Parts: sequence; C-alpha cells; structure tokens
Amino acid sequence: MLPHAMRHLIRRWCTALIYVESRYNPAARSAKGAVGLMQLLPNTAARYGVSNPARSIEANLSAGTRYLRDLLQLFDDRIELALAAYNAGENAVRRYGNRIPPYRETRDYVPAVLKKYSEWKEPSVAAPALTPAHEEPPVAAHTPAPAHIRIQYLPGTVLDPDPLREQANR
Repeated sequence: MLPHAMRHLIRRWCTALIYVESRYNPAARSAKGAVGLMQLLPNTAARYGVSNPARSIEANLSAGTRYLRDLLQLFDDRIELALAAYNAGENAVRRYGNRIPPYRETRDYVPAVLKKYSEWKEPSVAAPALTPAHEEPPVAAHTPAPAHIRIQYLPGTVLDPDPLREQANR
C-alpha cells in the first residue's frame, strides 16, 4: 500500500495527465486506439487486468493510475521520464538512454502535463468563499454560453460519440 502522500501526488499527476490526454472526455479515442480518460491502449490496459478500457471509467482510471505509478517506480520517480513513457512507451524511453524520446508528440506532451500540474499546484485565482448551509448562495449574473466551444485534443485524438450514447441509454 502506498503512503497517503504518494497516493495524493499520483492522483494530482493523473489529473493533469487526464486533462492533456482526453480533456476529461471518457469517450476520447486516438487514431492509435488509445481510449478513455487516460487514453489507454488495449495492450496496456490488459497488463492491469482490464479487457475493455472504454467500457468502464473506473477501470480506465484504475489501470492508467497503476500504469503511471509503475512507470514512476521504473524510472526512479523521475516524472518527466514516467510521462514520456506513458506517451511513447517505456521501451522508447529506454532505447533513448532513459531520456525523453525525440518524438514531436512526446516532446510536446511532457511539458504540457508538467505545465497543467504546475497550474493546479499553484492556483493563480483564489478559491470562492464557501456559503454556510443555512444561507442562500448569491445569485450570479447569467453569462451566456459560448456558441461554439472548441476542445483541443492531442493530435490524432477524436471524440467517439458511441460510448456517450451507451452511457446515456443506461
């Protein structure tokens, strides 16, 4: 069992990783076949006992989190190498002498996750004040939603609407 502090750190790293991988979209699917919030390839998910990483959000998160934890152990807690291995595969990191492989996607990916983690680690905006349960929260001015929101995924990752329909029909 991991100490509480280590579990908390891994959870925070996974949150940043999920943001970069799928922008919190459980139906995200890459051209290479990675699926779900943590964009797991079927072979990687199978290593952690998950036969279909797109079927269950919980299974996707569990396998992806354990994979990142194992990569951290493999690369002596060097988060940049664990992230590079998560993106390009641990063999690619080894092949390049335990360095970030020279793949453009991986060279963009590692700093993106580090940046997102850093943003959340040191928030620039103060948290809103909590309203006591017995008081009514203040009414916020209505802000219309943007007409079109563009979500930017990693190159080659697209929305697969089928899992969303499956979840809606449950």
